[in-house]
Amino acid sequence: EKVLESSKHMAAIIQNLSGYSRSNANDAYKNVSIPERLDSSIEMALLASYSADVVVEKHYAEQPSIKAKPEEIQQIFVNIITNAVHAMNGKGRLIISSENIDGNNVVRIQDNGPGIKPEHRAKIFDPFFTTKEQGEGTGLGLNVVYKMVEKYGGDIRLESEVGVGTPFIITLP
Repeated sequence: EKVLESSKHMAAIIQNLSGYSRSNANDAYKNVSIPERLDSSIEMALLASYSADVVVEKHYAEQPSIKAKPEEIQQIFVNIITNAVHAMNGKGRLIISSENIDGNNVVRIQDNGPGIKPEHRAKIFDPFFTTKEQGEGTGLGLNVVYKMVEKYGGDIRLESEVGVGTPFIITLP
């Protein structure tokens, strides 16, 4: 049982690392529609969670596409949405919005889960930091998100209140 548990843990680490390095440096940047990537990400994250008990509210404003690698932008959203679904234990409300503010694409992904404890907020983007039990998480998902957002000259932050939920705000130029 312990070997199987450790194997699953290692597989998750390898999957996250390979997902981060999956895109080839020679892959071309394309015009990427934020709402399209969000819709695909929602579908993937909910499918992976095997839960039909998450209510998704979408509020997308008109915004320009960005020059990026679609799979990287999608991975940003999939990782955050998957974490949100896990935080809510597969039941709850997910509010996803996108808008253009001062020429930037701003995406807000908010869950109504338990929130993130204040002592964890400063470490949330650190590699291998996780609040999950051993074998359940690798602590790489949000680190990968942070690095990809940074790669595109963007910014990511969170505003969390214990007992209320966590919104992640991603700004991409």
